[in-house]
Amino acid sequence: MGYVLRNGKRYYQDENGNLSLDNVSQEEADRRERRNANSVFTATNTYSGTSRNSTSSGMTGTMPGHKSVPWMGIILMAVILVLIGAFFYNQRQASSAEKAITDYMENVSGSGDSHYESDEAESLTEHERTEMTEVSQSYLLPDSAERYLTASEIVNYSHDEIQLMLNEIYARHGREFHSQNNVDYFSGLNWYNPVPGKTDEEIVREFNTYEKANVDLLSEHL
Repeated sequence: MGYVLRNGKRYYQDENGNLSLDNVSQEEADRRERRNANSVFTATNTYSGTSRNSTSSGMTGTMPGHKSVPWMGIILMAVILVLIGAFFYNQRQASSAEKAITDYMENVSGSGDSHYESDEAESLTEHERTEMTEVSQSYLLPDSAERYLTASEIVNYSHDEIQLMLNEIYARHGREFHSQNNVDYFSGLNWYNPVPGKTDEEIVREFNTYEKANVDLLSEHL
């Protein structure tokens, strides 16, 4: 809507583009022009405000802070944690039960062995106990096959005594000696049973862990 000049005359143009001759004064025409301009400005602002409000309303639904909480995932994780806790609890209970049973069986077994050994010891005659004591005392190293010797135990012995201890370990496995001193010494012991033809290699293969270590220790101090 507005005014146009054609052939020196002012025409009023409506919103459909139709023209009509305008006979109002110039002052009235100017007021109409200003009023039309204000109407267009107001309509434009109203449309812009509506668009901004619509955009803001649309964005509100997509704001990160308003996302729905994943309850199904949380519940599933809680169930998994409960199952894991129950599994380890059952394992711990089973281990405790097994330990209790093992301890009980060891106590029963140990008591039975002690009782058996006690009865066996009581059944020995005085003569048999004396013989066992004499055999034990006849060894230079009675427990050389049952424990590790230490350097402090043999440091004060002479070369010949250490050699005799070393020979004793071999003699227990039936070594046949040819040196007269060794023959005289070991033949007087009731536990010595030489095996003719048995080699040192065969004897070494029969050594247990303690005997191997003790032979090495004695050999170092010769």
